[in-house]
Amino acid sequence: MDKNTEEFLKKLLDAREVRYNRQTNLTQKYNKPIISFMLNIPGIEKRNEKLLKFHKNGVEIIKETLEDSIIFEDYFDEETGMVYMASVDMDALDLKKKMIEIENTRSGRLYDIDIFDKDMNQITRSKLNLPPRKCIACENNARECIKEKRHTYDELIEIAYKIINA
Repeated sequence: MDKNTEEFLKKLLDAREVRYNRQTNLTQKYNKPIISFMLNIPGIEKRNEKLLKFHKNGVEIIKETLEDSIIFEDYFDEETGMVYMASVDMDALDLKKKMIEIENTRSGRLYDIDIFDKDMNQITRSKLNLPPRKCIACENNARECIKEKRHTYDELIEIAYKIINA
């Protein structure tokens, strides 16, 4: 692993800790489920103008879907990627179902929309007895494709940017 990749991985881990603290503070302050939305983009480039525009479009889709249910929202534009967080006045399971509908669209395959209930328990697809996310390159389970390295990095980047540019 080269030094740049190593440094970026450290930044990602630090960003994850900051994000967790923000999520915890949000659930404690509003006592409601929250959304934490980022992009699933392969590689170390997590922020550029195209990604920023694509992420903001995803935020607009989320806002349109939730209409007046958003109590509080915040946006963080960081080197490790953009993060949209919102406290939502809605049942956490219903919220997850609505966000899965967004994630199941073609562009939504690049969306990483996490839902946490008011006690900071993550609501997962498996908790709803739903199949896991599909890979952006094929129809298989995304985690299995990653684990088994079924697709090259270049192939995944090319597909991701085709989705973004569409």
